This record gives sequence, structure tokens and C-alpha cells, in this order.
Amino acid sequence: MSACCPGHSPASLSRRGFIAHAAAGILAASPAARALAAAERAVGFENPLAPKAPHFPGRARRVIMLYMSGAYSHVDTFDPKPKLTRDHEKTVGGVGDVGVDPK
Repeated sequence: MSACCPGHSPASLSRRGFIAHAAAGILAASPAARALAAAERAVGFENPLAPKAPHFPGRARRVIMLYMSGAYSHVDTFDPKPKLTRDHEKTVGGVGDVGVDPK
């Protein structure tokens, strides 16, 4: 037995019965949603997630959208990296000389 529909089990519910029950649930929620919206308007409630007007009007005429999974490596970006060029093929010393070229 189902708690919402006494006398009906979920397995015995036909497609037509399912649609009837779903419509009844939607119609039952509709007046409550309208009453809540009317109460929010009466109080002057403003949705903080509602879209707001932009500070400046848009000027872009075309947009190129690149969809890439993952992200750029910091080495692969187009930013100039003078230290990367200067230090190319230098050895790195450190604790235990990890990464030192044996030349």
C-alpha cells in the first residue's frame, strides 16, 4: 500500500493513473505557489539572484568561444616569460642535488 494513495500500490498504477496523480500534485501545488508569490510581492521581496542591468552596454559584435576540457598549462599561454627563456637548459640544484645534470 502506498501512503499517498490508499488502496493503490505503485506497481498497480497504470500510465493513465500516474498522469492523473502527477497532474493532481501539480495542481495542488499551483495555488500555494501563487499565494507565496503574491505574499512576496506584497512585502516587496526582490530576488537576489535575478539578472541585473549591466553597468555599461555591451559593445561586442562577435564572440569566439573555445570549449576545452581542462585548462592551459602556464607554459602554454601566450604571456611573455623572459625568465623561462633565460633559464632554458640550466640545471637546478637543491637538496640532494635533485635534477642536476651530470655533465
